[in-house]
Amino acid sequence: MAFTTITPFPSILTPMANVGPLTYADGTTYLRELAYIKDWLNGVLVPGFNAAIDNAIDEYQTGVTNAEETVTAAQAAWAATWEAWQANITLELAALNDAALGDLIVDELSNTYAALAALIDTLTVAPDELDAAATAIVNDGASALRAALNTLYVNEADNTAALALKLDASARGASDGVASLVAGKVPVAQLPATTPTYTGTYAARPAAATYPAGTLYYATDTLELYRTTGAAWVVFGAAGNELAFTRIDPSVPKFDTASTTYVDVPGLSINVTAGERPFTVRFQCAGAADAPSPVKYALYVGGVLRHEFDFRVSGIDEWETFTGEYAMRGLTPGTSYVAKIMVKAWTGTTCRTSGAPFIQAVGL
Repeated sequence: MAFTTITPFPSILTPMANVGPLTYADGTTYLRELAYIKDWLNGVLVPGFNAAIDNAIDEYQTGVTNAEETVTAAQAAWAATWEAWQANITLELAALNDAALGDLIVDELSNTYAALAALIDTLTVAPDELDAAATAIVNDGASALRAALNTLYVNEADNTAALALKLDASARGASDGVASLVAGKVPVAQLPATTPTYTGTYAARPAAATYPAGTLYYATDTLELYRTTGAAWVVFGAAGNELAFTRIDPSVPKFDTASTTYVDVPGLSINVTAGERPFTVRFQCAGAADAPSPVKYALYVGGVLRHEFDFRVSGIDEWETFTGEYAMRGLTPGTSYVAKIMVKAWTGTTCRTSGAPFIQAVGL
């Protein structure tokens, strides 16, 4: 009896370092490997089996008496072999932990098994000849399939390492995550401010080197804006900003004093927080005296005499408007100072202050 020689499994399957659960570094995939197996089964194993059976039928047609019983026995043996294969595949699928891949492998092998079983059912050959032919074919097929399936096993450590490199979708655009792309660009909302601005008191201003150059800091007490060079804060200044102001209501009775030393003009006092730039203190009032004489007003800031203003009344109780201003420099930035106007009379006279006087501090 002649048999057709079955070509060995054509693909060389070797373990490969996988990049992902279904793709290897050289570009091959699980599905491609399965396709190789399927092609070999349909293109080599089945045709070879058919040729062998045809030869057996041609040469031993006369010995068909017990073929049906032998076929049944061979089918049972094949079923047992199939169960062993299925158990091995189940173990491999458990390692892969991929239900979809497992279903695909089982479906392909089930189809092959069904086709072979149907073919066997049509055979009428001598039991001893069929038994030898079936055993040879089954052994060759089982060996090739076992070798192919063993190469598909995914190492669990490699699988875990690959999964650790994945990026969760929730990390896109999230804080401490990664930026998302819209038309190849990072959305403006996910970009940092080009010149971040911070606020607080002057005393709370951090070291200039704490922030990148260009960072802005606004002092809420000195009303000044600062920009860091990366090494030092540079003040923008608060030019024209009114830092403090007070005015005495005209209905308040005029203030009289005969003191020849400075006394407070009631109500002409303000609190000013100094910055790095100077500020101007202005005041205005109506003044008079009970005799033509000099009248002196003084600006005290922080309890220290800063400037004196000399005025003179030319008549008795003739009211005149006095205006003065003085630029304050050299104060400690971030420190609050009391600025007030004081007055003193010429010896032997009484001076008066009225006319809705005010005092004002304005940034330069």
